[in-house]
Amino acid sequence: MAVVLEREEPARWSEISVQYGSYLPPRARERRPRTYGAGVTAAGSDRDEARRRHGRRFSATIVRMGTTGLVLVGIAILVGLLGVLVPALPGLLLVWGAVLVWASIERTAAAWIVLAAATLLVAASQAAKYLVPGRRMRSAGVPWASLAAGGALAIVGFFVIPIVGAFLGFVLGVYLAELVRLGDHPLAWSSTVHALKAVGLSVLIELGAGLLIAGTWLATVLLT
Repeated sequence: MAVVLEREEPARWSEISVQYGSYLPPRARERRPRTYGAGVTAAGSDRDEARRRHGRRFSATIVRMGTTGLVLVGIAILVGLLGVLVPALPGLLLVWGAVLVWASIERTAAAWIVLAAATLLVAASQAAKYLVPGRRMRSAGVPWASLAAGGALAIVGFFVIPIVGAFLGFVLGVYLAELVRLGDHPLAWSSTVHALKAVGLSVLIELGAGLLIAGTWLATVLLT
């Protein structure tokens, strides 16, 4: 039986061919190439690389939102910013919800960071819009009951006269509540002006948070 010996490098068997079959000793068997895909072989240190490319799949499919989806999210954010200016509308909540939908579809590190930043901005603005104007309201002597009356009439006015009716209803509600409490027109009107300033400040705080969220989202979409 003839035996053919081939050496790939000194002092190491690469292959031993026998006439009616083949036999590889243990040391040579370790160097035998293995197939990991169509026409792909690897030996030694290349084995792990081939297994990663053609064997088990380690990378997940990345799903990106299309242009139409991005436009819809942008429109929702814009509507939310406009809603901040209208009483009784959850404008900032709509902005945050649009970012939430976008991040849920993108599922990238940048998207989750933007969503986390938006959540913190919403929470901070909601706390600030009650604390800062409320302090001014207390210093001006305007009670929360007058603001509640203004808010109730703002909701009614919004359905009676869309958009503009909410503002008119708030002013009328605060003025009537203060007129009943104080019994004097100049004092009631002065309290109403203080209430309007406080509400305007809270709107500015909420609008600033919404603009920061919108700017962060837009920058992330354009840069990633």
